Amino acid sequence: MAKDFTSPFSVTFPKIRAFSILMGIWGFLVLSNGKAYSQGIITIQGQVSMNIAGISTPLPMQPVVINLGGTTTLTAITDTTGFYSISTTFPVLSPNGRILVSTNCPNSGIVSNSQSYNPATTVYNIPLTCGAGGGGTTTMVLVNGALIWGLAPAPAGQLVQFYLSGSLASVGSTMTGVNGIIGDTLNLNLGT
Repeated sequence: MAKDFTSPFSVTFPKIRAFSILMGIWGFLVLSNGKAYSQGIITIQGQVSMNIAGISTPLPMQPVVINLGGTTTLTAITDTTGFYSISTTFPVLSPNGRILVSTNCPNSGIVSNSQSYNPATTVYNIPLTCGAGGGGTTTMVLVNGALIWGLAPAPAGQLVQFYLSGSLASVGSTMTGVNGIIGDTLNLNLGT
């Protein structure tokens, strides 16, 4: 059971809980207004290919960008069979719980794919397929910033929705974190 600790100087520290996960690896969960995740090792992997006349062709030596929770970006390179794999930890505090993978297809155009982070999952298979025109059917837009009301940041927990110019249909939404901070990745359908 976590307890508040009060120093002789009357400074109160927040509750911190520690817990054990697989095979003696320790993770920490800090209770705050933001989203917190455990620090287990995860593997993100997948096949990167190009669809040419209905035939899937692997893309060797293709750079793959991996965004974790809107805060951490990693890069992997596909092997000779078009396969990529990287092991890491998910950021403890992140604006969103998404793993977003993308690549710039050879004939220009970005393709992306994503999955939700789940602390119980250790391997994420996230494939990427470039379309016949070289690009994918979606492109990713990473949105980061702060929602300001007047001269002060918005409180945590406020809904923020994203719209394309001239449209009334929301293309995504997120919630503000501490100090009005927002962060999300939008997958926008742009065609091939």
